[in-house]
Amino acid sequence: MLAVQQSSHTIVQDRSIFEGVYVFVRNNYERGDLSDRDYETYMELFELMKLKMKRPDMMIYLRKSVPALVAQIQKRGRDYEQTMQIDYLRGLNEKYEDFIFHQYDGKVLVIESDELDFENNPADFRFVVNKVDAELFGLFSESNWSSGSTPA
Repeated sequence: MLAVQQSSHTIVQDRSIFEGVYVFVRNNYERGDLSDRDYETYMELFELMKLKMKRPDMMIYLRKSVPALVAQIQKRGRDYEQTMQIDYLRGLNEKYEDFIFHQYDGKVLVIESDELDFENNPADFRFVVNKVDAELFGLFSESNWSSGSTPA
C-alpha cells in the first residue's frame, strides 16, 4: 500500500483497500464469518491506514449483475470459486452498490459490463480504455469509439 502511495508511476490496481473493507470485510462480517472483535480490530487498523494513504484518483466500477458474475466464474473455472454461494455473490453486489453510490466520496467511473468481454474482444477493451481516458483526461468522446473508429 505505501509503495503504491510513494510511486511516481501511474498504478492500476485490481482492488483497493477501500473496497476490501467496505465490500468484502463488511460482507463477511454481516454473514457471521467474522467475529465482532476481529471486525472491530480490522476497522481500527483500517482507520489508522487511511491516515497514511491518499484516495485513488479514480475508482472504476465494472458493474455486473449476479447472473453475469456466475457466468464469468463458471467460464474462469477456478476450483475455489465454483463453490461460491449465490447469496454470497448477491451480498457482495449489494455492498459494492452501497459503497460506490453511498459511501465512497471520490471520483468513480461506472461501466455497465454485463455484455462486455474485454478479455477476448478488443473492441470491448478499447471501449473500457476510452471511457477511462475520457474520464481522466477529457479525451475522445464516446461517440468517436462507438463504431470502433479511431478519432481523427
